[in-house]
Amino acid sequence: MIRARILLLTILALVPGLLAGCSLTQPAPGGQTPPPGLAAGPPTPLVDPERAYQEAVSALQAGRAAEAQARFTRLAAVADHPGLARKARYGQAVAALVGARNATDARQALELWQAWRQAVPARLDQEDPRLLAPLVEGLGACLTAQGGAAGREETERLNQRVKKLQEENALLKRQLADLEELQRELSQRKNRLNR
Repeated sequence: MIRARILLLTILALVPGLLAGCSLTQPAPGGQTPPPGLAAGPPTPLVDPERAYQEAVSALQAGRAAEAQARFTRLAAVADHPGLARKARYGQAVAALVGARNATDARQALELWQAWRQAVPARLDQEDPRLLAPLVEGLGACLTAQGGAAGREETERLNQRVKKLQEENALLKRQLADLEELQRELSQRKNRLNR
């Protein structure tokens, strides 16, 4: 149960980046589409469910989120073992989060996450948190890129502020020098008058 909470908190911490328009995977030329046979038609029984699971994991780790999501979706629909079906729904949710390209995709991914979360038993020992690695790495790169742009803007703003303050400082120094010169002149005139 603690692992489920940690995973949920991790996802909730990562979603704002998605909602801000950050994509965690690079689109394939022509867009990300799952391989033929995974996207359409009724699911057919799998010969080797564990191999199908590993292929879906490999697709996700290779950055092919749409393919991984399609593979996990198919596996969840046809898996005979409830534990494997739940692991597949978990992978489906993670792949959807990784592949989210806009707020709508992120909301749909969160719905998949919530569906998986509701099916999680009190003792969580099946789902592999390593599947979150592409999500975390992609979000880290995304936030770095966003932070880089925001950081450059902030640096430019601060540089302009420093320049303005330096100009004000130079003006004040000139005014102070003028006042000191005026005081010297007044002191000299006063001394001449007192003689």
